[in-house]
Amino acid sequence: DIDPFKNPALSKALTNLSTDSSAPILLGAVLDKGDKLENAAVLATNTELEVVYSKQKLVPFGEFLPFRELLSPIISRFDRLSRDFMSGEKSQPIMMGGNRIGVLICFEVAFDEIWQKYGNADYLVVLTNNATYAETKQPIQQLRITRLQSIAQGKPVVIASTSGISAYIDERGEIRNLVAENKSTHFLVEIPKSENNAPSLRLQPVLYIFTAIVLIYSFIRRRLAVAKKV
Repeated sequence: DIDPFKNPALSKALTNLSTDSSAPILLGAVLDKGDKLENAAVLATNTELEVVYSKQKLVPFGEFLPFRELLSPIISRFDRLSRDFMSGEKSQPIMMGGNRIGVLICFEVAFDEIWQKYGNADYLVVLTNNATYAETKQPIQQLRITRLQSIAQGKPVVIASTSGISAYIDERGEIRNLVAENKSTHFLVEIPKSENNAPSLRLQPVLYIFTAIVLIYSFIRRRLAVAKKV
């Protein structure tokens, strides 16, 4: 959670690493915006750092405090969240090494609309930390949601977690590489480029309507059955 734009030593280390590895580096960072914070994806090249994505779906009571003026005076624990995070406004693939990369941050894996905006991406990347939820069911739940989304989107996904579970998941939802929580390591994978959307994306509007009809029909049928008994 160090802001690389306000830490010259870190900024230089990242650009040097990009130079040494002959590759751009995508990382997560918490940026200091004065009275606000920003949960962002930062792209480091051999010449500069650039914010390429800002988290849009913020965690209530984790990244922002609803009813702050009302709750802060009566709940002292909220002092730990002294500043709210600011939310990003757009989702579009970023260019990295000639490839289109769709980026999501942590909690956003639970929102279909974020994934769907990356229909033309070659690869998908989830940046996350999970330190707050260490040794709970949250990291594995997040992994399972991501596996389902890789199937739904028909695209491979790489999860890069600071302290949680890191993984490479192929477009069929199969876990090809996995790093457990709180383990410092690395893995190298060759990922096939995804050029087509999964059929579920094209059929999703129809599936939503079909599901709604089934639910309404089931509800009405149950109500009628209850009425007959009465």
